[in-house]
Amino acid sequence: MNLNFNFLNLNKLKFDDRNYIVEKSNLLSKISDAIWRTKKPFYYNSNRKVLVNVFLSTDSEIKSLNREWRKENKITDVLSFSYYDEECDVIRHPSENIIGDIIISVNTASFQSKKFRNFLHEEIAILLIHGLTHLFGYDHEKSHFESQIQQNAEIYLLNKINLNSDLALCRR
Repeated sequence: MNLNFNFLNLNKLKFDDRNYIVEKSNLLSKISDAIWRTKKPFYYNSNRKVLVNVFLSTDSEIKSLNREWRKENKITDVLSFSYYDEECDVIRHPSENIIGDIIISVNTASFQSKKFRNFLHEEIAILLIHGLTHLFGYDHEKSHFESQIQQNAEIYLLNKINLNSDLALCRR
């Protein structure tokens, strides 16, 4: 699988943070193949080119989306919307190569980076990984067992891009 990220508004970040995120997303593109192959074995195709849209939002924008799509009227750090239909084993998007959207609140990422004593660009990379694991079909809200599996996938990806695996979102 050839995974690429389409960042739609990186201008919300400083230049150095943008470069870091692009660098880490390029690494994620290369290593996420193993996660996808494990979770979606029937749909997996090593030659398939897929895309993930990544939107950087404000707290108010993500709260609005969270209220609309999850019926939760609160701010969250990351939302992911998969276009993959497991029952039919197809991607339900007009372009057929976009596997989903990830929305990250820069405001909340900034707050969390201070709370967990890391850099903003590291926090955004962590949130990107968390959203990506959701797009791959992991869901920590289903059960404790599923949460452990998602945590292992996050730790794997964090280690591969040289980020502290203690910061995995499923561990917090």
